[in-house]
Amino acid sequence: MNAPTKDFLRQRPVLIRLLVRSWDYRHPHAWIGVRSACALFNAILGVVLLAGAPWLGSLALLGLIPLAGAALLVTTVRHLQHTIQS
Repeated sequence: MNAPTKDFLRQRPVLIRLLVRSWDYRHPHAWIGVRSACALFNAILGVVLLAGAPWLGSLALLGLIPLAGAALLVTTVRHLQHTIQS
């Protein structure tokens, strides 16, 4: 598998340029696994916090933060997978 060209790196959206670093492209399969595990953890944590709304009150809204993090991680995983297939 070859590393992406410089032209490809310039064409990436700004959010992906901030979230996916150049070393992620050297071993994308490993980073996909790490990011998928982190996304799963964030999703579970967010759901648990939101499910605790009756006991936590307004603090349960903090569960939205890990869910947003999980969404960002899923986005980067999808981008890395697309890079592998290209």
